[in-house]
Amino acid sequence: MLLRILDALLNRYPALFNLMRTRVSGDFTPLAGELAGRPGWTVLDLACGTAFYAPALWGDRGVRYVGVDRTAQYLDVALKNYPPGRFVLGDAFRLPFRGGSFDLAASIGFLHHIPDAGMDAVLAEVRRVLKPGGLFVVAEPVLFFRFLRYFLVPRRVMVRLDRGQYVREPERYHPLFGGAFDLEREFPFRNGPHDWWAMVWKKGF
Repeated sequence: MLLRILDALLNRYPALFNLMRTRVSGDFTPLAGELAGRPGWTVLDLACGTAFYAPALWGDRGVRYVGVDRTAQYLDVALKNYPPGRFVLGDAFRLPFRGGSFDLAASIGFLHHIPDAGMDAVLAEVRRVLKPGGLFVVAEPVLFFRFLRYFLVPRRVMVRLDRGQYVREPERYHPLFGGAFDLEREFPFRNGPHDWWAMVWKKGF
């Protein structure tokens, strides 16, 4: 019941969603630079929310940014947060874009909301809209947090407050991606109270 109320409040009040992002997740500087794309690239921000991180990650990259999210209220705020962007109402399970439209897709803190059984559909859609050789940059909180590593209850509380029910250890993502993408590199980084894991996947030709 509490989580349903929280979910409804965050969907209705984007400012509250931004505040939550600030407290639960902090700086995504480790994903900037090449991981955010190169000048002239077309970039898809999957489940972009209010485009809270778009100015820092893509603001000076010279990319054509497209954000997609299924919550219309978030997209109204996203356009104000990042006016150069194009924002589209849509679902990750059926992306409203032609095949081969993007050089890079980014998923920041989204996949831990998707159960294992739904990953195939999301990955198939990302693969479809990426160009051959396109990159899929993924950043996800991992199951343990540094200063709460040995405390089971606080860990679960943090996960639930983030509304993600499927926080995984990094190695659990590998079989989920299967043969859809090739892993280019992966690395940990610290962000807010969480340990995060970044993965760069590449679509084959």
